[in-house]
Amino acid sequence: MQLENKKNFYAKGCEDLKIVKKIISYLLGFVLALLIIVQTILVCTYSNLLNEVNIQIQLKNTSYYYNIYSIIENTAKDFVMQSGFNEIVLDGVITESRVQNDLNSVINCVYNNKKIEINTNEIKEILHKNIKKQIEIKNYEVDKKTQAEINEFEESIIKEYKANMFYSEDVINVTAKYLQKVRQIVLIAIIVMFIIIIVLSIIVFKLNKPSLGISFIIAGVFSIVLKICSGVGVAINNILLLNWAFSKTLIYIFNNLVRQIYTTGIILTILGVVIIIFCEYEINKKIYKNKKKIRDSDGE
Repeated sequence: MQLENKKNFYAKGCEDLKIVKKIISYLLGFVLALLIIVQTILVCTYSNLLNEVNIQIQLKNTSYYYNIYSIIENTAKDFVMQSGFNEIVLDGVITESRVQNDLNSVINCVYNNKKIEINTNEIKEILHKNIKKQIEIKNYEVDKKTQAEINEFEESIIKEYKANMFYSEDVINVTAKYLQKVRQIVLIAIIVMFIIIIVLSIIVFKLNKPSLGISFIIAGVFSIVLKICSGVGVAINNILLLNWAFSKTLIYIFNNLVRQIYTTGIILTILGVVIIIFCEYEINKKIYKNKKKIRDSDGE
């Protein structure tokens, strides 16, 4: 009788321990899900917004280079009309390839914390030659007043060109300084969080295998719900900053970020379901083997 009581006490203790382990696994699993959500957002943000190469690809996908070139060219043509010159003076002055190279140079400076320097001497030289050539053809008389107007016209073209390249040199330089720090912090956070997620996943898996799958499903569903219910895709379509070309690209980048989080959410959810199915299969397999052993021993 005493031996039987001890067995029952031991069995009850094992059951209680299992319950405690499950509760702990669920709590740790919830923490793990939160970490996975944060990690997903950090990784997607880093790859979309904090990656120089990816930004250049997205600028190309949204025709940003061509759009900025068009804005500069159209503005320059307005200046030409006001000045009384012919549009021929703009031939070879502003080209799409020049705009792309200078924009990439600005991006490189921003992402690598360098001082922005765009050489506009060549633009000014070509513009000056074109104006001089047109003056010679038309036999215009250039007095001090006219020369001052020509100088003002040339400076206006250069100023407009620079304005559309980086808008404000001071703002860009400050942005570059803080962006460098943000990139470093986010990268360190991603690495540290990845290690924590791996360790925590192992602990949760050891305590209660299905809890690991539940963690992935929670993180995945949250990422999917973020895309479906947040309305981010709709809200940012109303953004208008600096000019329509910049706004269009900004909308594309943010929508792409949300899509990437959504896609990651689907992958996490599927992974979670697979883990749960696999764990349940292993558990049922183990139960079946134990029952078979009991039957076999009873038969003997």
